[in-house]
Amino acid sequence: MTITDLINAMGNAGTQDLRGVEVLPYALKILGHPSDPSLGSAVAKLRAWVASGAHRINRVHPGASGNYEQSDAIRIMDAWWPAVDQIPNSRPVLGPKLLRRDRAALHDQRPARTRAPP
Repeated sequence: MTITDLINAMGNAGTQDLRGVEVLPYALKILGHPSDPSLGSAVAKLRAWVASGAHRINRVHPGASGNYEQSDAIRIMDAWWPAVDQIPNSRPVLGPKLLRRDRAALHDQRPARTRAPP
């Protein structure tokens, strides 16, 4: 890996919306291809956003806030995301403690170390 490859990898990861990369592809499979034209249009925008890498970036004016490419898809995603928490069984199976941001909660979830046999 060259330094340029490393910088490109960091820039790519730094502009992607993890929800769009990791969750949305599964949701789109569930949604399929809606027959309602307005819903179909929204799903098509989300599909295009995922296919392009689910970035939140403005390549025309880097550093500019807002005015992202595929802004419609990002607005749809932002509006839809809070509803995901209301879906039954959408929470992680490891429990709510892992969702907390403090390290103590994560530490409490680790298995106790066992002694190595003599």
